Amino acid sequence: MKASVPLVFSFLVLTGCTGLEPAAIGAGFNAVQTGVTYVSGENAHSYQPAVYADVYLAALRAGDRLALELYTDRAVSRAGHQIKYNFGELGTDRIVVTITRSTDAVTKVVVNTKKKSTRGMSTLYLQMLTDELANMGAYDPGLEAPEIPRPE
Repeated sequence: MKASVPLVFSFLVLTGCTGLEPAAIGAGFNAVQTGVTYVSGENAHSYQPAVYADVYLAALRAGDRLALELYTDRAVSRAGHQIKYNFGELGTDRIVVTITRSTDAVTKVVVNTKKKSTRGMSTLYLQMLTDELANMGAYDPGLEAPEIPRPE
């Protein structure tokens, strides 16, 4: 029985965090309606089926809900398709949010917490963002989860 302990321990170590943990989806919405989110290292990436202007406003409101102080926002692209928010105290970013227009109907959001140990804050922020977008009516209610045909 003692020989199995190192084996179990090594299995747990090898199968630990993959860096691809899914974020929770808002109640009453399916994955297609609220976007796709994945976490990798210090970043949480989310593709929202919402227009850039709606995500831009929802991102500010999500920061307010979490009592994060916005100390800088700056356009990253000259065309106005990307903006970066820095939340925290001046000079010490708590989280950095980058919003990029992917298409007319899809906006990418990347949340960086600067440390893997605080990446839970990024998924919490994205949950608040999703909630704000839902409250704004930014999601298309006509989007349905794709039906997977069953083999007969």
